[in-house]
Amino acid sequence: MSLPERIVSEQSATPVVIFHAGGHCCGISAYSVDCVIPVVAIDPVPGAPRAVLGVVNFHGAVVPVVDPRRRFGDRGGELVLSQKLIVVNASTRQIALLADRIDDIEQIAPECIAVMDDFVPGASKLKGSAARKDGLIFVHDAGLLLTQSEEKRVDAALRRLQR
Repeated sequence: MSLPERIVSEQSATPVVIFHAGGHCCGISAYSVDCVIPVVAIDPVPGAPRAVLGVVNFHGAVVPVVDPRRRFGDRGGELVLSQKLIVVNASTRQIALLADRIDDIEQIAPECIAVMDDFVPGASKLKGSAARKDGLIFVHDAGLLLTQSEEKRVDAALRRLQR
């Protein structure tokens, strides 16, 4: 079955791209994903929020790279060539999510996504979690990848670099 067929196969369910970041199984709505690209050199941005590794040039646009591992309180790690960048259309800009690997697209019914309490670091930046036979999927919301204050910090840091 092709990707478009799989996306529309269950109208009541949301197609979610399943990926892994560190020891965390994550997902994000396939509707917000622009594309997946191999990891490229990420330029650091001093003064950017902790979850932002830096930026990449994507078709002439400066795109912040968010590391979900850091969002969950982990340190992150070295970049490796097998990693991917999931380019997401967020509310005001494109953002790239760093993924160790991408599994597949799964259909998840909206009622199966539970809002999370703050018992997990970074839970306030998630849409929620969904049960999977091998554990939980932390479902990201493209509109919450960067808060407004984090976006302002990224923009300010980028302006300082351009001087």
